[in-house]
This record gives sequence, structure tokens and C-alpha cells, in this order.
Amino acid sequence: MCLRAICHYEFCNQQPYSYVVYTCVDAYKGKCKSIHSSTYTVQDFCPECYMLNDPRLSEGCNPDSLKGFEERWKFELAHFEELNALEDIDGIFARAEAYKKERVKEEGERESLFVFCSEILNRDVIRHLERLVNERLLMYFWSNVLNGRGDDISRERRLTILQLHQALQYARLFTSIQRRARAMQETGKLRNSINAGAPWITTVVTDPALLQDDCGICKMEPLSSMKVVELPCNHTYHEECLKKCVEILTCPYCRSKEARGEEPRLAVPTAGPIPDWLFAIHPFQRRDLPRPSLTWKETEALTDIYNDALNKVAKSSEPLHLLYRIIAGTRQRIDTLERKIEGSFFDNIRKNSHHLTESQIGRIRQAQGHNEERSVEVDYYARKHFEALGKTNDFDDTDFVHRNNLYQEWIYAKYLDSDEKKKQASGKTLDRYYSTLKFLSSDDVKELSSLRVDEEEAARAFYEAVDQWRVAIYAKQTAEENWTIFFGENEDEG
Repeated sequence: MCLRAICHYEFCNQQPYSYVVYTCVDAYKGKCKSIHSSTYTVQDFCPECYMLNDPRLSEGCNPDSLKGFEERWKFELAHFEELNALEDIDGIFARAEAYKKERVKEEGERESLFVFCSEILNRDVIRHLERLVNERLLMYFWSNVLNGRGDDISRERRLTILQLHQALQYARLFTSIQRRARAMQETGKLRNSINAGAPWITTVVTDPALLQDDCGICKMEPLSSMKVVELPCNHTYHEECLKKCVEILTCPYCRSKEARGEEPRLAVPTAGPIPDWLFAIHPFQRRDLPRPSLTWKETEALTDIYNDALNKVAKSSEPLHLLYRIIAGTRQRIDTLERKIEGSFFDNIRKNSHHLTESQIGRIRQAQGHNEERSVEVDYYARKHFEALGKTNDFDDTDFVHRNNLYQEWIYAKYLDSDEKKKQASGKTLDRYYSTLKFLSSDDVKELSSLRVDEEEAARAFYEAVDQWRVAIYAKQTAEENWTIFFGENEDEG
């Protein structure tokens, strides 16, 4: 059966349409039998809103939409200018327009939001497209809008952003459904989870000679007592009994695999070829782009630029380990002191040596719980992010692995940035409660508050160093590709 998604627009909060994510064709009838999917809601961009100078001013926009937008994109906006050159952005838009004019002949089709939604993308391509759309094109759009330059963005560029974003949304929704399905270990639960069961392949039996035996499933009633169907393996059952065998795909007796039609193929490859439209617009490697010839002087400078980029990566990597150890050590001291103060708090509560109401105790316990949750999240993402930093610095990896490492570093940095701010807020809230409790050690409470300041400063120093390292990594990658374009090709020719 087909799987259908419901679109929900941010800002204007409309639900204008739905679209099929997975198309199933009935091999016996030559067409899809029906739509039986669960409701998958997709947060999408309204084309009309994105044609405004500022989509946030669209009719029906509410404060919750604005708050969600700011929370979602603040990390990308903060790093847009340092990681993207304007000429690179201009080149992406120019190649997209050229591709559509050359490959999509009908002008109406070139205007379609689904012009790039023609195939299932592998995970490597999805991540590459995600970084293109989220880190470059959308941030180009919003950096202009937020700085009052929304009218500088042409309609063609806005449409290209929406089209590439639609391709990304389509791909991510499919992988999300596939991930849910893969999590279901039992086949029957898989079918139920996506509401797209494979039908039994049966024919109705009317020959009395074939209805003499009992049903092999219920073993209680003769076949002649109810409607009987036959599988391709020639075994016969009550139709209703067979329908109840939802946990199996095969004949209940002989386990013939021809008993049911195919289930939806929801596999998403990890890697593979890049689609032609994305290759033309933004290939994995810059060396695959059309490029002007270099002068001899420019060619001579490539080696110096590349070596300089390598040195900057090495130099920017040096302080990361030390800064990480400092921040990790500070967090460990905070954790130890928090446990000490928390233990003292509960001792006084048990001994009833306090003047707090149940409501006050409840609020403090809630603050403690929130702070602990944030601390666990920060510790987890801090470890994963630091691991990703180390992997990204390993330049001996294949292109695919290196792209994946860059993606992981960025994602963990984004999650860590968000959770770090939430942890700082929850810690300060808890400190305010502790400062009013006379039965706690004032020295411990003051030290805890001071350590939080140390943690915030250490985190700021670490993230600033990471930002410098990331800029160096991107510069090194560009320099390496430029060097390879000329010298690598010449070596191959030699």
C-alpha cells in the first residue's frame, strides 16, 4: 500500500496538502489498491510566505512559530558567514537555474516544488543535501531577511531554495518511516506500524472434494463450514483463519514464501551515486564543477595555499584537547558538589529540620531533576562531539567517511550548543533555590555558583576554539580540492 504524509506549514500554520511518500503497485491489478498509511506530519515551508520579504510577517503567524524558528536555526545563523563565501552561494544558484533550464523543458514543471523529488536518496546524499540546504541556502535567505535585505533575494532564488528543501523533506520523511519500520523486530508489528500489510495471494475454493478436511489453522471446524481459500502452494484454509495469521508471511503449514505479496521496500542505502541534479548543482567534490583555467602565477600559489591551510588546521587543533579537559574537569567538580548539596538537602527533609512547604520542596526537587537531565545530555553530546572532532582530523579516511565525520561534528555541536544553554539556565535556577535555604552550607552554595561561571567561561573558550578549527578545516578542504584539480589531473595525465 502507499504511504502518505500530511504537510504542515510553519508561520502561517496551514495544512494545505498531502503527498505520497512511498508508492506501491499491485502486481496483479497494475495499480495501487488503496491508501492505508498512518498520518505522518511534515513541517514544511509555505511558498507564499517565503515569497514575502519577511516570512515571519505572514498572516496568521503566531509567537510559538517564531520561537520555534529561532530555536531551530540560531546555531546555523551564528556560523553562516564564517563558513560560506558569497561567490560560492551565487555559484550554487547559477548552477541550479542552468540545470532547470537545460533539463526541465516545460516552464510550468520548472516552477514545481517537486522538480527534484524523483528518486529515493541514499543517506550520504541526504546528509550532503541537508548541509547544502540548512547551512547554506536557508541561512543565506535568513541572514538577508534578518538584516533587512529580504527584497534583495530574487524570486528565482527563493523558488530554488524551496525546491531543494522539498527534496530534502521528501527524503528525510522516507528515511524516518524506514527507521521506524526497522525498529520493529517482528514482521507483523512492522506491517501494523506502517499500516501497509502485504496481502495474501489466494483463490476461493468451491470444489466439494477439496472441502472434506478440517481447517489446518483452527482445527475445530471443517473447511466446508466457512469460506475457503487456497494459497499458491495448494494448501487450503478458512479465509477468516488465514487473515488472523498476521504475524507470518508464509503458509502456516509448509511455510511457502509465495503465500503473500511483497511488503513495502523501505530500505535506504547508506551510500551510493549522487543524483544528476545534485551533481550539477552541488557535487560532493568541487573538482567536479566547471572551472576557469588558472594562470601560471595562480597555479604556483596553490601549493603554498594548501600547505598554509594544513598548518592552520594543525595549529587550531592544538588547544582543543586542553580546553576539553578543562571543561570536563570543571563539570566533574560541579557534579560532585551538586551531589553533596543534594544529599544535605534530602537529609534535612527527612529529619524535618526545615520550614519549607510541600509545594516549595516539590519545586526544588523538580529543579534538581531538570538540572540532572540537562547535565546528562550535555555530558553525552560533549563526548560524542569530541570524538567527532578527532575523527574529522583524520585525513586518511575515504571521502564518504570524511563527509560523514564532518556531518556528525556539526550535528553534535548544534545539539551541544542548545543543551549547554539549557543546562546553564537550569543550574542558575537551582542555585537561586539553594541560596535561600539556611540549612545548607553557604560556602558550598557559593562555590557551586562560582563553578558554574567557570564552566560557562571554559565552554565559551572551547567553542570559540572549535569555531576557529572548523573554519580551518573548511579552508583546508577547499585548498586541497583546488590543489588536486590541477596537480592531481596533471599527475594522472603524466
